[in-house]
Amino acid sequence: DGQSSLVDTKLYPEIIKSRRLARELLKMKFKTDDKSESLPLVKILSNDFSDSAISIQQIYNNTGKLLKMINVKTTPTQLLSLEIGSIDKDLSINLMKALISKLEELLITFKDSEVSEKKEFILDRILRIESDLITHEDELKTFREKNRKINYSPALVLQEERFIREIEVQKQIY
Repeated sequence: DGQSSLVDTKLYPEIIKSRRLARELLKMKFKTDDKSESLPLVKILSNDFSDSAISIQQIYNNTGKLLKMINVKTTPTQLLSLEIGSIDKDLSINLMKALISKLEELLITFKDSEVSEKKEFILDRILRIESDLITHEDELKTFREKNRKINYSPALVLQEERFIREIEVQKQIY
């Protein structure tokens, strides 16, 4: 239909490099070589190994840093080439796994949202068509009540046929 779906594979690089996905990853906990405990990625990237809470400013400051670590390209065969660079091999591997997992979650969210919007549109359309159908049926009823002897007038017969045709069209749409 010419319109791109939110889950169109051509949009994967944009989603992967999105700030929304980066913020999700920054809040996740990871282990590094030199630390025995898992820490939020934002703490690792900002070299803040304290127990303090994550601030919005830390997330904001490290979003760009994380996005620079992620390299995504589309190959000529439409496959994605995804690389994550960090100073810690295990962190890069775990970050890649987390990125793929969060990407799947995000795509499901987008798809659910898309389906919900379509469903809402269809239900709204059905209600409007039903309302139109009832209106046209009432108009035909009123017409027949006012014109009891329509067989003697070709103009009235034609008008009645138009009402009936309109109702049939509305029934088909409904």
